[in-house]
Amino acid sequence: MKEVEKVLQLIINNLPGNIYWKNTKGEHLGCNLNNAIAAGLNSPEEIIGKTDYELSWKDRADKIVASDKYVLKYQKKIVVEESIILPGQNYETHFLSQKMPFYEDGVLSGTIGISLDITELRKTQNKLETALKIAQEANNDRDNTLQLYKQFVEDQEHDIRTPLGNVVSCSEFLLQELSDSKLLSEEKRLLLEGVSQSSREILEYQESLLFDLYQGQLSEETIFTRFDLPEIVKHAYHVNTVSARYKNIDYTYSIDTKIPHYLLGDGKRIYQCLVDLLSNAVRFTHKGGVQLVVDCLKHDDKTAIVRFTIKDTGIGIPQEKQTDVLKAFVKAKPSNKGGERGRGLGLTRVNQYALEMGGELRFESIERKGSCFILVVPLKISLDQTETN
Repeated sequence: MKEVEKVLQLIINNLPGNIYWKNTKGEHLGCNLNNAIAAGLNSPEEIIGKTDYELSWKDRADKIVASDKYVLKYQKKIVVEESIILPGQNYETHFLSQKMPFYEDGVLSGTIGISLDITELRKTQNKLETALKIAQEANNDRDNTLQLYKQFVEDQEHDIRTPLGNVVSCSEFLLQELSDSKLLSEEKRLLLEGVSQSSREILEYQESLLFDLYQGQLSEETIFTRFDLPEIVKHAYHVNTVSARYKNIDYTYSIDTKIPHYLLGDGKRIYQCLVDLLSNAVRFTHKGGVQLVVDCLKHDDKTAIVRFTIKDTGIGIPQEKQTDVLKAFVKAKPSNKGGERGRGLGLTRVNQYALEMGGELRFESIERKGSCFILVVPLKISLDQTETN
């Protein structure tokens, strides 16, 4: 049991963000290494028994303690923004924190929290708001505004969605593996459940933010750059590897070796399209598998038409929803009626990106049997097929 808990603490220490849990008196029962460092300590063990008034953020402790008391009083989860000045810094670091109660043998025992550093996102958001205001007043700063808008959305995707997705996948996988082996103590099981649930709540918060951003989305022409197609496919595929493994489904990909490695086009959009399509496929597939196949419909010395096929054996899309599923905010099944959570933006974004790249997205789906999405994109072939920095 000690060895299992040592391994579990090692895993928690390497998860992104600050993870911590306290008793009903506000005394810390434990945390991960990130949180210990932020608290001005050398190891997680040093935080045990300490309150927020004894740590590096003691000048902000009143607000932190107030949110903890709210969680304990109403026994409900909350998402709050908190700011502290970390040791050795002279500026505020902003955190997005999810806090929730945890119980032992049905008795309220304390709170569990996970906090993510969103300082850079807040800076980008402030720049975006300033640029939008200037653009509205002067109507001559569209390019700068568009660039900041794009950067903000990309930061949201990279800095919150990707690491939190990994936290959710890893914690759920560990929870199942260790619970099945009966080596996980009740306290550690509750901790892992709290981390998983908190991460999902913050993901929903981020999806809500993207929902608001989408309403004011600015159009943008495709950007042509040189990119390595096999690398993009590999990275997009690996985003969902842990989730697929956790669900115990087959998850494979293959790419036609006849396709040139280096192509010219919007590699970032192709990557995002693949991530969205594969994420949907894995999310809605509970048995069977998901397969990505990349092949070339046609190519000559200058151009190539590349086809990305994502097949799954998931729940499928009802016939009556298939004509609308590519529209913004339309989901095959609402979350309040048993469907998966989310804002229904993934397929809309893929369809929009495909059209803007001069390609197309089409699909076939049979309810309870699975779906097949096909993304076709025309690309130029790089004259230089050698690897460069």
